[in-house]
Amino acid sequence: MFVETRLISEVVENKEFLNWLLLQKFDLAFTHIFDVCPIGLVHYAKIPSWIWLSSTDDGEQRSDEFRGKSEEFRWTYVDYRFLEKVMVNSNELYEAPRPTLSKIVNIGGVGIGFKDANPLPDEFQRIIDVCVGLVVFSFGSVTPSYKMPLAWKKAFLAAFKNYPEHHFVMKYEGTDLQDHLPSNVHVFKWLPQANLLAHPKTKALISHGGYNSLQEAIIAGVPLITIPLFGDQPKNAKLAEKHRIAVNLRKDNLTVDAVVKALEKLLSDRRLD
Repeated sequence: MFVETRLISEVVENKEFLNWLLLQKFDLAFTHIFDVCPIGLVHYAKIPSWIWLSSTDDGEQRSDEFRGKSEEFRWTYVDYRFLEKVMVNSNELYEAPRPTLSKIVNIGGVGIGFKDANPLPDEFQRIIDVCVGLVVFSFGSVTPSYKMPLAWKKAFLAAFKNYPEHHFVMKYEGTDLQDHLPSNVHVFKWLPQANLLAHPKTKALISHGGYNSLQEAIIAGVPLITIPLFGDQPKNAKLAEKHRIAVNLRKDNLTVDAVVKALEKLLSDRRLD
């Protein structure tokens, strides 16, 4: 919150930027739902139309207490009524049913395509060539996996060791695991995730339940093990579980046994193959 407040102050006090914004005479603006400050810039620059972007779905949780206390503020200072469109990173084909409006456009999956998946870099292709199946491990671009509790690291590595014919590629930014890796586990600071998921040998994705990873897995037809951490991730994990394409693990009960059971279900259940 402090960082956001400071950023807003720097923007509105930057006269050079504000003058530039006025001179551009933009016809359309895009703003993100997490921050209402850009809406003020839209009005300042007299931009006639604006579209709200949401990186998650439009949500199901509501707080009656908060909504009641902020009713006047909400309708006075945030001009929902004058929105041209709301573009939501969601897809009605697999989202929970909910009321909607003609202004809301679901764009989930836009930009995710596997028809023209690029060839894998050599270091990944060599791994795939020697394994029966591949499991991708990634907690996305926001959560640094090297900061996970030591107990989690031990649980994952011990569980992975039980499946020597399968290989595991982990997006992992640290170096502390190098001396403890089973022979079938490989760590990289970056993964070509979409291309890995598109490969026919890929059997599962272990994920924090981020919405983009969920959509990539759905489009690629790859089941998931989800360990939701915060934000929309618990809801995403429940959604995947509802569609029977995921096994959810609780972050407060992440043990070797729990990971092994989840892997066993995904790697042996033909309905998820």
